[in-house]
Amino acid sequence: MSGWNAEPRSIQGGSSGRVGSLQKLVIHLLREAKIYPPQQERRIVGEIISAISQYSSLFPELAMYTLKNGKQVRLLRLKGTIPIRYMGSPYNIPVSIWITEFFPNKCPLVYVEILEGMAVPPSHKHVDSRGMVYHPYLHRWQAQRDNIAALVFELCATFSRAPPLFKKKRPLRADERKRLLVQQVTEEATKRMTESSARDKSTFHSRMEERARLEEVSQELLKELSNLNVENMSSVQRIEALKAENRSLEAWVKDNKEPKNVDSLLKAPSIPQQQVRARKLRRKQ
Repeated sequence: MSGWNAEPRSIQGGSSGRVGSLQKLVIHLLREAKIYPPQQERRIVGEIISAISQYSSLFPELAMYTLKNGKQVRLLRLKGTIPIRYMGSPYNIPVSIWITEFFPNKCPLVYVEILEGMAVPPSHKHVDSRGMVYHPYLHRWQAQRDNIAALVFELCATFSRAPPLFKKKRPLRADERKRLLVQQVTEEATKRMTESSARDKSTFHSRMEERARLEEVSQELLKELSNLNVENMSSVQRIEALKAENRSLEAWVKDNKEPKNVDSLLKAPSIPQQQVRARKLRRKQ
């Protein structure tokens, strides 16, 4: 934004004769243009002197203005800079304020001068891409109420809120483009490596947690398997005891299958003491 700053142009002559010199200059320019009505000469001179007395960087001159139909006319304009303050810093905005032959019944035409390396912000509310200014003060212009000095004051306030120019970035040289490309590639590679490292760490921790869970489950399964083995051994022992008892019973039945007399039939068979002890042992278990 430093490109907005410009040295103000001052009117030559001492301070005592400044107004008189300025008045003569403006009258000379108006008559040289030959398009301004003589009855408006006094109003125009007064407006110009009032505006310059408040904004000394403005200066009157004649210049060619191109109309919409392509025709060029020689008009009086105030050219120079107007002060603004943006984000706490002062800047000077280059402008041209054109006085048409219909002034003061019609408002002046205001342009922001687009200097080299500068541009108007896209979609600026009050300035188009050519620099032409559209402002409510101009839209509501009334000859009996409004004046150029008040217009400049409004423009300073508006442009302080939304500057009409910004400094364009210059094209990069080949070495600058190369350096920028290397920087971008390096930053992107570093970013991807960081992200990859973070993912790897996250995956490692997840796998370690999963491994710990699997080991815990494995220990529980081994414990259950051990308990099953113990129970299985007890069951085998009980089965073997039952088999032994069954064999003893079968042997006893075989021995007592055909009794020789009635007394032997009436006599209740006695269970071997060994079998009785085995049954008591099982009940205790």
